[in-house]
Amino acid sequence: MELRKSKTTRAQFGKSFIELILEGLIPAFNRIERNLFGLSIEPDEERPWPGAFVLLSDDEVKLLLDVLEINGLQRFSDQLNIEWFTRAEEIPTNIDAILVHRSTASSQIIFQLPTVERDFARLIFRIGIIDPQFVDEEGNPLYTELPPWYVRGVLNNYHPYAVYMAYRHRLPEMLERAGKFSVPFAQLLKCMAKRYETKSFQSDEKLLKEHVKLALLHEAVHALVCHLPDKIQTNELEKAPHKLEEFSVDSYVQLVDKFPKLQQSPLFIKNLIKGLEKVENEPPSDKTLKNIKTHIVLEMFCDRFGMYLYENYLKYQVYKKAFQEFLDYDVTIGMVLSLEAVRRTDEDNNEDRFKDRAEVKCLSERELTKLKEDLKDSERSHVLIATFENPILSSEERMLFMQFLNLLRELDRERKILLFNEQNYTDSRFVRHTLATESSKD
Repeated sequence: MELRKSKTTRAQFGKSFIELILEGLIPAFNRIERNLFGLSIEPDEERPWPGAFVLLSDDEVKLLLDVLEINGLQRFSDQLNIEWFTRAEEIPTNIDAILVHRSTASSQIIFQLPTVERDFARLIFRIGIIDPQFVDEEGNPLYTELPPWYVRGVLNNYHPYAVYMAYRHRLPEMLERAGKFSVPFAQLLKCMAKRYETKSFQSDEKLLKEHVKLALLHEAVHALVCHLPDKIQTNELEKAPHKLEEFSVDSYVQLVDKFPKLQQSPLFIKNLIKGLEKVENEPPSDKTLKNIKTHIVLEMFCDRFGMYLYENYLKYQVYKKAFQEFLDYDVTIGMVLSLEAVRRTDEDNNEDRFKDRAEVKCLSERELTKLKEDLKDSERSHVLIATFENPILSSEERMLFMQFLNLLRELDRERKILLFNEQNYTDSRFVRHTLATESSKD
């Protein structure tokens, strides 16, 4: 008995063997956090740190929460974790050579496994907001204003020519991993680079802040998209009140394949490069190609669904302003989605049933015209469309996104948002891909 007591790990080290393992992992995870986000800023610390710049104020971050809540995702908004960091940016020796720079927002996902069999795993998700910092070796600030090379470098992620030139020396090796798609991908990159070679986009601090603010929605969708199944099961189709088949992963893949404008967009080029970078440690194989294609579709979905949520937010404001003097009840996202479905159907079929809706009948002809103009403007307001020439959302995308949002709203109401069982893991390649890429971060 004495021998058994004296020889245990707890007797000799004061901790169990598992506790020692976890204790050793903490420094490794701290290094991962520093590489991904930088140094943590505590809630009671002043921003910015010396030499750093605040790209998003607290009020601007609150916009993210407002967009989610107006889209009917109150519980998801409440569960969203946001943390603030500052990251010392590497100062280039030749600032004119900087073409593309990494983003100023990122996210992480962990699944908290259930302690009871058949219980749900909980997805814990956080977004990191990063204040870029520019200091010399002694920690002294280098700039009094955000340097133009940095602003240009971050925004150039959406300039196909800049992306191509930044990666041109690495592309042959990167494309090898795409196997049979290496030639089509190479041709697409060259074609888009040539198309945008003489084009210049706006590049200033105001635009950068607008981009970062809306990029938070992209990060938030990385959590929501885990609820998107590869296919909808037949039994679900039979009991569904809406067309579930229209918002599976497979249906979105088909949609991207169907529309050349999506494949020939700055967003697709950005996400193609991201997909190739994600597999830089994998050998060329069918599995590697599948991972590349999955990552492209995942990132495209997060970009485009984020744009859809923001568009809904703007349209909510438009409808609220138009109806505030006539309705004795509040505008809701359900009302917005219903009205928009009718309006979009009118546009697609050259009809005019929108004006016959009870909510719209109270408007004069002039007010109705103004309402329609404002709604159209909201579809072009997102910075990725207005500045970087990405296509507006198609009717097919809006239909798919609306069905998916309805599912998310239902999960949110039933307090099932971000809860997953083993079947969810089996049904969604986005969940499997997210877990694989998160576990491989270094």
